[in-house]
Amino acid sequence: MRGFLHCYCHDIYGIRPVERELRNTVVWLSCGFDRPPSRDAVDRFLTDLEHVVDNVFDRLVEQAARCGLLDLTYCIDSTDVRAMPADQDASKCYDPTADEYYHEYGCTIVSTGSKIPIAAEFTESKQAPEETASASRVTRIAVAQPI
Repeated sequence: MRGFLHCYCHDIYGIRPVERELRNTVVWLSCGFDRPPSRDAVDRFLTDLEHVVDNVFDRLVEQAARCGLLDLTYCIDSTDVRAMPADQDASKCYDPTADEYYHEYGCTIVSTGSKIPIAAEFTESKQAPEETASASRVTRIAVAQPI
């Protein structure tokens, strides 16, 4: 996990770029590896992590509800998640303030009044249609059944 956090903090994403970065002796030693991980090991870790993250998030929301940290005020926010240009599933967008094109996914987050996220869903882009934002699965579940 330290290796991925290192890479993500340095804007390094994707299996091959992560594997290349973790070949750096200083990096893999500082991240606690005995040797640099292979591309297959990086790929397996990401695949396994995907299955675990949803369960961890669900448990955290349940614990927050039991502790009384959730209230009846819900906020829905959409943010962009930058992607690599080679990612064909990501949307291509233009940032006029930086005068540059970039690739992204969107992430719709539902949180309570105390800003605790209770549900999230990735979309093709940040600019989701209104019907997606108002009637999305994540919004219906979070508002109707927050636990």
